[in-house]
This record gives sequence, C-alpha cells and structure tokens, in this order.
Amino acid sequence: MKILPPRLITGANLLVQAASLMALAYLLRVLQDSGTLFYLGAGIGTGQLIVVALAAAWCFFLGASWTLVPWFSSLFSHVFLRRAAGVLGGVITCAWLLLLAGYGFLTLVFSGPGYQRISAPAGEHTLLINNQSILLIGSHAVYEQVQGPVYEYRDQMLTDDGYDPFSGGAFSVQWGEKTATISFAVYSQGEDGNAGDRSGRAVIPLGTR
Repeated sequence: MKILPPRLITGANLLVQAASLMALAYLLRVLQDSGTLFYLGAGIGTGQLIVVALAAAWCFFLGASWTLVPWFSSLFSHVFLRRAAGVLGGVITCAWLLLLAGYGFLTLVFSGPGYQRISAPAGEHTLLINNQSILLIGSHAVYEQVQGPVYEYRDQMLTDDGYDPFSGGAFSVQWGEKTATISFAVYSQGEDGNAGDRSGRAVIPLGTR
C-alpha cells in the first residue's frame, strides 16, 4: 500500500480549508444579493464576515502553496523543469493571492462604513440601515430584522455628496402597523449655509410577525 507524502496531505488539507472559506464568502455574497443580510452587532455585518472569510482563506492558501510548490518541484529530476515548476507555482500563488486580496478590499469598500439599528417603541420591528456611501454617492440600504442576526432587504435611500444623516441623528421615524416612514436630511449643508435644508422621505414596508 502506497503512503501519500506528508507534504501532499498537509497541503491538500490546507487547500480544502481555503476552498471552504471561499465557498462561505461566496454564499454570504449570494444571500446578500438576494436580500438577506447578517448583522452580529458592533458594526459586523455580511460584508465584514466576507472579508474575514477571505482573509482566512488567503492565509490557508498561502500555507498550502508554501507546502505544495516545493513538493511539486521535487517531482522533476531535471534542474530546468524543477525550476520551471517552482516559478509556475509561484505565479499561480501570487495570482490567487492578489485576486483574493482585491476582492476582499472591494467587498470591504462596498459593504459600507457603518450600520444603524432603529427599533419600534414596542420593539415589534427593528430596522437596520447600512450606509453604503462611496465618495459622493450617498446610498443607504434598509433591512428589517427577521430573526436574530438575520435581516431582509426592504428599500434603498439616497443622499447627496455621500452624506450620512443617520449616524448624526438627522432623521426621524414614524411607525405604522404595516409601514415605517423615515424622514431624513438629504445633505449636511445647503447652498445658503443651512444644515439639512432639503429632506428625503422613504416609506418602508414592514413584514408580519
């Protein structure tokens, strides 16, 4: 019975763990694109979880490459082929690591810099506003809590110049039985110098409990 080299077993295990973490990151992204967001509190949501999963996958993939590339190169007896195999393995490793790092960076940027939880007076409904603003593009996704850390997408609100009225408290919520009406400042300072002199309004449909 032929025994597999320890380096091959270790490298394969590391690759499996890296692939599992990348699959988890992909699943979280698919769920968010379909309208389901996870929020654990303390500013940790789906976007941050994806970044953590990708960072861990990055480390496991690096470890697998560090283990497998020398083993693969040692299979060739000719010096030229051995060096070529090492270079090829290094190129593939660098390409994957750059891809993971780039995707993680974009995910962190587009996931938004913060979250704001808003609960109804009786606590029967909780909204989560995810600030997804980038530079001068003000975008705020509204989710409603379904169960525990699971939130479902409800609506999108836009502001000018990347302004975030929710972190500064420049908004109000009027709760109804089936909807919540959010009034918010569109931008922080108007042309005449008055703060928040334009306002926006969004009617958020609420789910049934």
